[in-house]
Amino acid sequence: MSSYFSYLPDIEYLDRTSNTFGSYIQAKNLFKRIKIREILADNVTAFAKYKIIGDNRPDNVAFDVYDDASLDWIILITNNILDVRSEWPLTQDSYDKYLLNKYGTYDNVYSVHHYETREVRNLNDEIVLPGGITVSPNFTFEYYDYLQQTTISIPDPIVSVSNFDIEEEYQSKLRSINILRPRYLPLILEDIEKLMPYKQGSEQYVNERLKRVRDIRISR
Repeated sequence: MSSYFSYLPDIEYLDRTSNTFGSYIQAKNLFKRIKIREILADNVTAFAKYKIIGDNRPDNVAFDVYDDASLDWIILITNNILDVRSEWPLTQDSYDKYLLNKYGTYDNVYSVHHYETREVRNLNDEIVLPGGITVSPNFTFEYYDYLQQTTISIPDPIVSVSNFDIEEEYQSKLRSINILRPRYLPLILEDIEKLMPYKQGSEQYVNERLKRVRDIRISR
């Protein structure tokens, strides 16, 4: 991720710990960001699906895809990930600790969270009961079959969904990410070189690598 910060321009903001007029602190302008998907919005083939395996971090994925771990920021920006702690899959150790911290015991982890319908089809292979609908544990279902001209009662039309199932589904979604195909890397890096510098004449402009926030404190 350090290589990404090298592209960011600087900004000088007021040093509020100092009583000296015109005292500034210089830092990277973290609000200066690019959106890769906007740059390549009309080229859906520029991206591919990728499944994060095991405890792989963004730098591991970058090395696997681009043969360069320092391009981990490309992985994150491509997926609009701002907080790796909450938007990236947990490691197995962190996941185990998270489950116990949230649910208290493993019995609670595997206890029922809710019940859902299972999909039911008739003899014409038509769906008469969609799956995945949240229902009560006492839910029953029957339908009239016109071919047999009889009412059919479905045994066990529901399935239980545990707390663990919910957490696993969420982690599984986090593991499915988009990656920018390697051949488009030069285009992105070139655009970053163009988009990151400040434009001369813009508000608070010092140079293309630096802006300065105005000191609006009034001395008495």
